[in-house]
Amino acid sequence: MRALTRLCAVLLLMGCASGGNVAPPANPDAVPDVEPAEPAALRDLEAECSRAARLAETGEHKPAVEALEALLKAGATCPDTVMETVEDSRRRLTDADELARRGLEARRLGDIAAARESFLLALTVYPRYYWVQKLVEDLPADASHEIAALRKAAAERVSSGRPEEALEILEQAALLPSAGPEVAAEIGRLRGELAVTRLDEARRAQQAKDLSRAFERAQEAISARPDQPILGQVVDFARRLGLDLFSTGELVQARDLWEAALSLDQGNGLLQEYLGQVNARLRNLAVIKEDGS
Repeated sequence: MRALTRLCAVLLLMGCASGGNVAPPANPDAVPDVEPAEPAALRDLEAECSRAARLAETGEHKPAVEALEALLKAGATCPDTVMETVEDSRRRLTDADELARRGLEARRLGDIAAARESFLLALTVYPRYYWVQKLVEDLPADASHEIAALRKAAAERVSSGRPEEALEILEQAALLPSAGPEVAAEIGRLRGELAVTRLDEARRAQQAKDLSRAFERAQEAISARPDQPILGQVVDFARRLGLDLFSTGELVQARDLWEAALSLDQGNGLLQEYLGQVNARLRNLAVIKEDGS
């Protein structure tokens, strides 16, 4: 009986008891299945949702849609206002993609004029669609007629109080062949005027203790990417406003503002130091939040 028991135990270990098939040996080189790490969006959902909304509001529609889709895929939910803002970006992206597709088809058929028209229409819908900008750059032939039309459209935007749109349209004109120095001069002038206007608005909001509005206007001044000496004024104001935000506990806004200002003045040691401090504080808060949950 003992011999029979031992025999059954051996057969069970070999897999014979379930049908006689022996399991293959484990592959020592196989990569084990690893559960993906918890995404940053779930650790700081409010900040990531705000980031998606800011991308949409600043015209970065494709990154905004991608950021929101990553959050939704991770099981997160953003506020309705964020969803609506990014949904507008999704519509713009869809429309721009369709226009770009028509342009590619026209280019394939050799109709360069129609291709350029479709690409420029796509950029009117989504001015910062860099892939389409590259398509426009690669188109051959002169584009003086299109440049004139874009400059006229930009002037109309300025007269109707929409300088940001005018700047984006002029930047598309600058991508075309034979744009000339006059377009670059218009862009430089408009960037400076826009930055000064938004900087003045930001200062008034800061004086009124409306830091949220000051933050928005400072971001718009930075987005104008002005030349010196206005650039230095914008960076210095953003640095000081970030300190106000930091002192009131608005750490994410302080970080975002300093990061944006640093993009204009990459060698600014003070901004680099401030970013190190605020990022350390945010990491500590994340650890405390995880420990408490």
